[in-house]
Amino acid sequence: MEFRSILSESELPKPGTEHENQYFDFKLTIPLTPHLYPIVVNEWKNQKWELNQEIESQHNLRAKIDFDQFEIAKDIAAFANSLGGVILYGAAGSDKNGRKIFLNKYMPVSRDIAERWHTEVNQALVQRCAPSPHVLLRILPCEGNWVLSANIWAYPRQPVGVRIKNKSRLNDGFGDDSYIFPLRVTEQTTFLTPEQLPMYIDPTIRANGIYLSRILKEQSDPEKRIIKIHGSALGEMSFFFQEAHLLDVDTLSNTYYIRIHSIYKTGLPISSINDVWKEADGRYCVTIKGRIEVRNHELLYVPH
Repeated sequence: MEFRSILSESELPKPGTEHENQYFDFKLTIPLTPHLYPIVVNEWKNQKWELNQEIESQHNLRAKIDFDQFEIAKDIAAFANSLGGVILYGAAGSDKNGRKIFLNKYMPVSRDIAERWHTEVNQALVQRCAPSPHVLLRILPCEGNWVLSANIWAYPRQPVGVRIKNKSRLNDGFGDDSYIFPLRVTEQTTFLTPEQLPMYIDPTIRANGIYLSRILKEQSDPEKRIIKIHGSALGEMSFFFQEAHLLDVDTLSNTYYIRIHSIYKTGLPISSINDVWKEADGRYCVTIKGRIEVRNHELLYVPH
């Protein structure tokens, strides 16, 4: 299953039921212009929201700097380069147990401010992200006011870059704009390195990695997370096994891990997969380029 999009009021998670993770991020607001920031803060105060000192200091700091379009684009591209996800603007998170940021409460705003958020997020997407990923923005009613959901689908064709504006030639003598490639990993954002980019440039490898990750989301029990292995990959061992348990998928290292007969475990390159599909019985199937062998009681992948 892909991430769970939020396109209607009924799909908004209830406070305390969802935490920031690979697919969710909570934002009080977008980075705003100095003009709009105090308007948002005053509106929250008029609604009698209690803003702690840290939040107010962040607001005061933001009010002194220019609108940070880069931050919006970075968050969007990070989800697009991962497995997709949702950013909820107007949602306050809290550190519940020192490890996870849970949705604490909603801090909705007026329709006018929500529409301004919509405009700014859309402009950041168009002006900073290349190529532009598939994103659906929805202004949703919430507790008498409005919040904004940004639903971002995984982009399978290539990594999505975020343009960094360079207004001087002081950085290594280079004055043109450049690009970075963010990636959502659990609840954090990291950046793709040159060594990782090839896996994201090949659309087949990228799509297969996304498909395998869906299997993990659909079935949390590894014992029921079964894939069928088809084709010449099994060679003479076709009588020995035709099914494997999918243990994990690591798209950063181009590896997926399987277990066969509760005995053999191994990691295989995602690039070894020729195709992935889902059969009528609900089980997933893969064909592999190369073959799998048992050597010295170990399961090994032998490429063609």
